[in-house]
Amino acid sequence: MMDEPAKDSAAESTEDDALTRAMKRVKALRDFYGHLVLYVVVMGILLAVDYADGSEGETWLGLDWAYFPLIGWGVFVVGHAVSVMFDLRVGGRWEQRKLQKYLDQERRREQPQH
Repeated sequence: MMDEPAKDSAAESTEDDALTRAMKRVKALRDFYGHLVLYVVVMGILLAVDYADGSEGETWLGLDWAYFPLIGWGVFVVGHAVSVMFDLRVGGRWEQRKLQKYLDQERRREQPQH
């Protein structure tokens, strides 16, 4: 009978960990969507300005300069999408190991010394 509270505590801890991970994934996805919306809005404005200025000379699809930020920033948007969709957080596992290490150290300090 004494093992049951420990099991409940372990189950709660596992559930809390799962909830924390899920919340982090949702936040990462929300951040990506915000980044994507900002990219689309800003690129729309830049493309419209570049197309409307009617510059003479060599252009690509009627654009003089807007393709530079379109491609440059686009690379980062794609990278952000890949990192979110495939959970490729830079240093994610390292952070988790360090967190566990420091938690273990704190628990040892809190235990009474014999």
